[in-house]
Formats: sequence, structure tokens, C-alpha cells
Amino acid sequence: MFGIEVEFLHGTFRADPDGSAVTGRQSKGEWPPSPSRLFAALVAADGTGERCRVTDGSELAFLEDAGAPVIYAENAEMEPWHQELQPRYVVLAGKVAKSNQQEYHARQGALVYPGVRMALRNPAVLYLWDIEISDNVMESLCLRAARVGYLGTSDSPVRMRVLRQMSERFFNREPFTPHEDGDELISVPRKGHLEVLDVMYEQQCEKGTNVGRSQFRALRNLANYRSPGAPERADDGSVIAWLRLERSVSGRRITTVVSLFKKAVLAKFQDLYGEPPAILHGHGYQNKGYELARFLALPNVG
Repeated sequence: MFGIEVEFLHGTFRADPDGSAVTGRQSKGEWPPSPSRLFAALVAADGTGERCRVTDGSELAFLEDAGAPVIYAENAEMEPWHQELQPRYVVLAGKVAKSNQQEYHARQGALVYPGVRMALRNPAVLYLWDIEISDNVMESLCLRAARVGYLGTSDSPVRMRVLRQMSERFFNREPFTPHEDGDELISVPRKGHLEVLDVMYEQQCEKGTNVGRSQFRALRNLANYRSPGAPERADDGSVIAWLRLERSVSGRRITTVVSLFKKAVLAKFQDLYGEPPAILHGHGYQNKGYELARFLALPNVG
């Protein structure tokens, strides 16, 4: 096995888990810090391809295929404090404007929402993989880890190190473990993320801060985790089936798309099992409540 230990030097961690910080309505921070965030920090530490300075980049491909790690972090019994931060004004970069900012002449102020800061009781997190690692990959990951200055935002400085065995400080702590019936969704890297990160970096160099992570949906890969002490989840009997259209369809055709999808489901059910039940098509349904099949179209709004 091998692990990556992250120690938060200020005892705090701030990151935007889902892009909602800009709305000013975020009340919960990201916890635990996702393996995808750890992976992105290691990529930024020495770049990829020709941008690599102290490594050859092969260790990133290894980590990309390593799968979901076990995560040792504060659990529900010692949950970190979610501290909502107040909005503030900063100087807006760009063209000279009329003086709207008290401290900076001819500069305009912009309102920003910092989001939520996590105040930690135990400032260390361990990511543990139960796979073999070669000496070369180990050395390269150590070099990258030494170049990581922060995780999440720049006011979350960290010290990172790569281990060949579990650190003693985590022996008596229950981990977040990957589990198909888990109660937490945590983002983990997967094959292809390196390529997407390279494309995002190139577009950011060309277009600036207008390019954000939320525009690259391929980077969103959520894995089911069971948090420490979580009870077994009972099957509530609900089923959700997703259908994603390969080509874009005008939003004005939502009603048509939903109608055709419903007809296809009913026709397929009839071919396989006979007459569809009322709970599926809604006609003649006598029961009260919401235990009824719903057909919904969710337009992509970016």
C-alpha cells in the first residue's frame, strides 16, 4: 500500500465543492477534501508533458488509474466546524475606471463570496491506496508532494508527504471507505482526467479566469463512500433511470422529448411484461402521495 498525508498548517481548509460559493448561499464546506482535489494539486505542482521540471509525468497516470482511496479524516463525531464567511469587495482587474474603490484610485470594486471555511480539530488527512507502487513512481510523487503549497484555496496552506505505510496518528480513527451503498458522494480522479485538465489549462491561458472547472463536466466523477459510523442504508424501493441525449436538442422541444421517452418506456414494458401498471402511466391511479413514475426533462443550462 501507499498513502498521501496532508497536514493543514493553519488548521483550516476552504474549497468550493460544487461551484455554489459564488451565489453567497453556500452553508456547508467540502469535507473530506476530495481525491480529485488532491490529484489536481499534484498535477499543478509540476505540470504535465513538456511542462514537467522535476518529474516525467508517469506518476500522474499511475495515480489517475489508482481508483478511490480510503480517506482518514474527521468523522461525524468530530466533524469540523463549517464557518460561513462574509462577502467582501476586492479590486477588479482590468481597464481604468472611475474611482469607486476607496483604497485604490481609478479602480472598481467587485463583490466576492468566499464560501465556507472548515475549522479542523485534527488538521491531518490521509489518503490510502491498497496497491503496489514502484520506487520510481514513489520518488516522483514525493517530489510533487514537496512542491504543493496549498489545497483548495491559497489560504489553506498544507504540508504533504507520501508514505509507504499508514501513519500511527491514524491508527485509532475510522475512515471514509468506498462502498456502493455509501451515504457520501466524493469526487475521485479517473482515466482521462489528465487530458481534460490539460485542455482546461490551455483555455485558461488563452481566455483567462472566464474558464472554470464547472465548464468541464468530464472532471466530475462522484464515488459512493460510507462515512465512519454510518448505519446500513435500507432499500427504499425507489428507482431512478437516467437517459442522456447524445446530440443537443432545443429546449423548446422538452414536451416532445418527455412524451416520446414515456411512450418508449411503456412500449418496452408491454413487450416484456404485458400491460403496464397504473403506477407507470398514471391513468386510473387511486393511491395518494408521490409513489408514481415521473418523467422529467432537465435542460442543460451550463
